[in-house]
Amino acid sequence: MKKFNKKNLVTLGALSVFSLFGLMTVFAAGPTGVNLGTAENFVILTKAGITNVPTSIITGNVGTSPINGSSIGLTCVEVTGITYSADATGPLPCRTTNPALLTTAVSNMEAAYTDVATRTPASGANLNIGGGTVSTQTLAPGLYTWTTPTTITGDITLSGGATDVWIFQVNGTLDLAANKSIILTGGALAGNVFWQSTGTVNIMAGANFAGNILAKTDIAMRSGAKLNGRALSQTAVTLIGNTVTIPSIPTPAPVIINTPAPTPAPVIYTPAPVVTSIVTPVATPGLPSTGFAPKEENLSWYQIIISSILNWFN
Repeated sequence: MKKFNKKNLVTLGALSVFSLFGLMTVFAAGPTGVNLGTAENFVILTKAGITNVPTSIITGNVGTSPINGSSIGLTCVEVTGITYSADATGPLPCRTTNPALLTTAVSNMEAAYTDVATRTPASGANLNIGGGTVSTQTLAPGLYTWTTPTTITGDITLSGGATDVWIFQVNGTLDLAANKSIILTGGALAGNVFWQSTGTVNIMAGANFAGNILAKTDIAMRSGAKLNGRALSQTAVTLIGNTVTIPSIPTPAPVIINTPAPTPAPVIYTPAPVVTSIVTPVATPGLPSTGFAPKEENLSWYQIIISSILNWFN
């Protein structure tokens, strides 16, 4: 018999737990994410147009509505994606006219803004960090609220996993100072970061912003600033030689119900039936009956042999 040492027993115990309850799942930290709807398909979406000082590098779809397509100040070569226009006046030859699609996307953008703005504000340590002046903090997943205009004067770090969520509510303007960055670490994704502002969002020259911006008014990017996220403005977006890149669409955290492993079907052993032979007495002519049947096969050969010997002597 195989002997099990302590290591074997621990391994078997772990396997038994997994088989009974399934694998453990790490769920997302922070608040519930924000549903952007079809606005998620845009890197820049506005209601009042896009102004641009070339050359900007835009990766993702752009669109404006209800203002007409002539308000899109980007050339086709600056956009890697689709340029949607509410009418036939958008930039050629890349213009795609689809007012219905834009109307839905803008409506979804407004709904996402309302979702964030009406969530229960933060309290305690997550309320009014720095009194509206934020610098060098490392922020865990969660919901943060500022009741005043807010300026990020130094690099800040968002540290968390790929399914974690950050939501920032700002009552007033939001500024990221020149050459400062919002840094993502630990696998955090820009697509899971949401900045809601009731005022203008200013990304100063050379700054690096991360996350989805939901602005009630305009979003203004200064020379050379970069955005890893989305600029979703209910008025206009201003660009001056900027790089704007749509983040990868995050995969929702799986919802897993730990169900015990099914009990194996029992193995039923059915023994083979026992067959009992019944010997029926057979009468042999010229021999008295004994009540038992002789071995018919042996008797026949015996008779043949005796007969053959007698015939030989004769």
